[in-house]
Amino acid sequence: MSSEGSDLDSLSTRRLRRETRFQINCSGRQEMSSARQGWKKLRALTRTELEELRHFRQPPPSVRLCLELIYITLHVERLRPRIEALGVGARLRIDWEDVQQMLARFQTFFPALMNFDTDSLVTAPVVHAYITRVYFEGAEALTVEKVQRSSHVCAVLFRWCLSSLQKVKEAVEDTIEQGGSSGSTHDEEAQRRAAEEARVLREAEAEAKKLEEERRSRAESELQAKHDADRLAKKGAEEKAKQEAERKAKRDAQEQARRQAEEMARREAEAKARREEEEKAKSDGESEEQVVTVPPPGTPPRKKIPTTGALQALPPKLEPGDGSCLFHSLSYGLKGTTATILRKEVADYVESHPEMAIAGTPIKDWVLWDSGLDVRAYAARMGTGNHWGGAIEIAVCGLVKGVSVHVYEKAQAGTFTRISSFDHGGKSQRNINVVYGGRVHYDALEAPR
Repeated sequence: MSSEGSDLDSLSTRRLRRETRFQINCSGRQEMSSARQGWKKLRALTRTELEELRHFRQPPPSVRLCLELIYITLHVERLRPRIEALGVGARLRIDWEDVQQMLARFQTFFPALMNFDTDSLVTAPVVHAYITRVYFEGAEALTVEKVQRSSHVCAVLFRWCLSSLQKVKEAVEDTIEQGGSSGSTHDEEAQRRAAEEARVLREAEAEAKKLEEERRSRAESELQAKHDADRLAKKGAEEKAKQEAERKAKRDAQEQARRQAEEMARREAEAKARREEEEKAKSDGESEEQVVTVPPPGTPPRKKIPTTGALQALPPKLEPGDGSCLFHSLSYGLKGTTATILRKEVADYVESHPEMAIAGTPIKDWVLWDSGLDVRAYAARMGTGNHWGGAIEIAVCGLVKGVSVHVYEKAQAGTFTRISSFDHGGKSQRNINVVYGGRVHYDALEAPR
């Protein structure tokens, strides 16, 4: 191959590379011809139209990109160092306030457009390449149609920009053609420089990719560490709450056990006191007046009750030890009712008459002292089932039925000694007799007729 043919091939290769490097993404020669025809429209723009653009707070994307492009084109020398310092693929930040200030200077803005010197871009290929990459490549690439849809004023300015960039391209091509006569040596040197630039660019891109992967890996590691820390913290909080709940349950169980022990000790003390009183009552003479307290279980009322002499009675009617022996004994003496009905009547009266006084004290206080419950809970427990009745139920039975109840204890064969009396006055007063056999058990007692 001749030297002349080699020079032509080198020149063609270099021109193709330059055209690719400085190519602007537009719609061909026909669109560029249309851009040149926009000078008349550019001269016809008014201050009012520019003010409309300037007062955008959030301009449409194509409007903002177009005005950023014009701002860079008119301020190449000022922005060139910042653009050259950008990393691979980076983008220069243009503040919208700077663009607004450019549009506000109406007296200097249009002269700057009319007298724009394309040499400022010809001698700054990095800026030219940046403009091509950011504003004419990719999904956000600007076209006359796209800008026209957002603002016809911006479309006029964009056509001026296309025309100016076309001049820059033509000037670059002329420079390349003029430098082609220097021979193949210069071409080879240019090719080596281009290859070196391509190699450096590839290395920079690879380094940038590596740094991005490292940054992403660090971010993922930090996120995973945060998730692990949150999980451990949550697990620790749950374990702490569980331990606290267990400690509380243990304290509650201990408190419950303490209360139960105190209640058992209290009941044992009361039972012992009652036994001592019963033994003392037995030691007194049958003909002497005796003073005793109310029988178990529970001991309201506490006032001393005088009792007299011995009672000759028939053998007691033994009642079943099913927890309702007191109600069986009382219903036997009352006639016409049953232990179940009487139990329900007494419980209902306790619940509905908490303020009724027995021996000067309201029923609700007797209930609280004897059981530690309020009248509602006490009545619910006593109204059904087989919970033992005692002094409270004897006293309430007398109120409900209008009778007096006398409680006796076996003394000698066929003889019973009265140990407590629940009297309720009235013209038609009746006496119901029951015998207390110890261990919280009552039987019916009937005097001979």
